[in-house]
Amino acid sequence: KVKRVVKSTFSAELYAVSEGLNHAVMLRSFLGEILDRLVPITVYTDSRQVVDAVRTMSYQPRDKATILELREVQDYVEREIAEVKWVPSKDNPADILTKSGPSADVILESLR
Repeated sequence: KVKRVVKSTFSAELYAVSEGLNHAVMLRSFLGEILDRLVPITVYTDSRQVVDAVRTMSYQPRDKATILELREVQDYVEREIAEVKWVPSKDNPADILTKSGPSADVILESLR
């Protein structure tokens, strides 16, 4: 179910990072209580533009929702709650859920 319509690829990629990070932070809190220690969070994206925007803090999105998401992710990174790293598209494990191709074929073949 789509919660928000975005106008650019950057906004869509940032939205995915932000949503994933929000869920990871909740899970980190839950696991922290169980394990009695904080689990590190690393979010991987194949969007260099998102990684650069989070790191440099110089990119200024046009719409308010994207600005807020970017600032939220930057805040998590600044406070060392999470880190955002780039991963090449060909090595992105999330792509097997949305795209067909060699990475998906390898996983499907291993399940047979």
